[in-house]
Amino acid sequence: MNTNDLNDFATHEPTVISREIEAIVEILRQDYARFPQDQTYEIYAPEVYFKDPTTGGLFQRSDQ
Repeated sequence: MNTNDLNDFATHEPTVISREIEAIVEILRQDYARFPQDQTYEIYAPEVYFKDPTTGGLFQRSDQ
């Protein structure tokens, strides 16, 4: 994806979508840095399942 596509055509400012993507990427960076503690499951859809790397068990964000 060309990042210029995420800028407003007239102002060349980042669009709301671009800022939302940047915010999610920052959350993922922080989660990765402190993995496996204190992950931000709220950014995922409720139907997303996660696999616990220590037990192999599956869980959804609402289980956390």
